[in-house]
Amino acid sequence: SIHAYHEGPGVELVRRAIGNAQGMAPSKPIWLTETSVPADARGVGEDGQARILLETVLLALELGVERVFWHTLFDPPSGVPLPRGAMATHSLLRREQGGQLGDKPAAPAYRALAGVLNDLPRSAVSALELQDGHGVMLGERGWLVSGRSIRLPVEAKEARSLATGEAVPLERSDSSVRVDATAGVVFVSR
Repeated sequence: SIHAYHEGPGVELVRRAIGNAQGMAPSKPIWLTETSVPADARGVGEDGQARILLETVLLALELGVERVFWHTLFDPPSGVPLPRGAMATHSLLRREQGGQLGDKPAAPAYRALAGVLNDLPRSAVSALELQDGHGVMLGERGWLVSGRSIRLPVEAKEARSLATGEAVPLERSDSSVRVDATAGVVFVSR
């Protein structure tokens, strides 16, 4: 079990933490039991938080991590002091006026990712070697990819940004497709 938190827009701290755990116990399964990134001025903003959440899970899947847990579900009530200001904006849900909870962009991204991975055995996930990005194959479901112009040497049905839910165009040629994944993690379905 490891904890890895982000300080900014990259996922290098998480990559290092996973690498350290794999180096210490190479034959043991790894769970990333705490990870998050602040969605405030200290961090990456709310849209950036959604992208980092998706990139973190994609990286963990690529590196063989068995489970990933986001640290905080909802923001504390305003005015509640937290030690060292910790975790006040790391959540998926924000406190609205009157105390109700509302989605940050990370919440629908998380739901979309959970829908893609729902009931998928870990054994069906395998890392891909891609020229202009990175990703994983999700068995017969499809692929999660991120990077620039990703070429997959297969037929694909559609592509969708997990951060926005919007369709991403597929450029088809022969028995391959190209997808622009510069905006973040894309699910390409079979």
